[in-house]
Amino acid sequence: MKDETTIEQISQLPFKKGDKIVVLGDSLTDDLQSWFEILTHMLEIALPDKDLFLKNASLTGDTSYHALKRFDRDVIAEQADWVIIALGTHDAERPNFAANRTMVSMAEFWENLNTLDLAVKDITQNPVVWITPPPVIEEMMDESPEFNGIIRENDLVQYRDVISGKSGYIVDPLGNRMGRPPKAWNYLNDGLHTSLAGHVQTVKALLKALTAKEEDEHDHHHHQDHDEDDAE
Repeated sequence: MKDETTIEQISQLPFKKGDKIVVLGDSLTDDLQSWFEILTHMLEIALPDKDLFLKNASLTGDTSYHALKRFDRDVIAEQADWVIIALGTHDAERPNFAANRTMVSMAEFWENLNTLDLAVKDITQNPVVWITPPPVIEEMMDESPEFNGIIRENDLVQYRDVISGKSGYIVDPLGNRMGRPPKAWNYLNDGLHTSLAGHVQTVKALLKALTAKEEDEHDHHHHQDHDEDDAE
């Protein structure tokens, strides 16, 4: 990941000296080789003078409900300057014995994200960084005996939509970073957890989202001006 684009993006990141960055995630982030660990390593090497502090407050299996329960201890107590929320995969999971429902309903997921969003706004001026859940490879998941439930792409699409409707930085709104259809090499053989290659894709998508915002907003206003001209 030492290409010139990546190096340029790192230099454009909105983090200030001494910022504390906390991530709330699930097993896709709670991993010693996860995208967040890669990011931490990259920032230490590329921006040593920034003195950034990164804390991985992710727990395997967590949903947005668990993030609410832990927010006080893991985010407020840490006095985070930046909060990254990488959840939704387990919210969308359907238990094997009750496949007619997801673990966290869409309405509840919306409520939980809203509460998290407001809570972050109370502690920092910086916008939330939302990372959408990547797709799963359902055939591989179906063959894995260790899962107590199943995750379906047509559920994940709807959870991604809720995330993409939030204000702040949206990383990979359509969940395309693992390829469309998702490439097997971006996953471990359970079809759910990301491989090192997959984690790298998440880092790339994150850097892109964090450094593209100004351009996007500029383009957005630009388009609006045109629309208004057309209306006249």
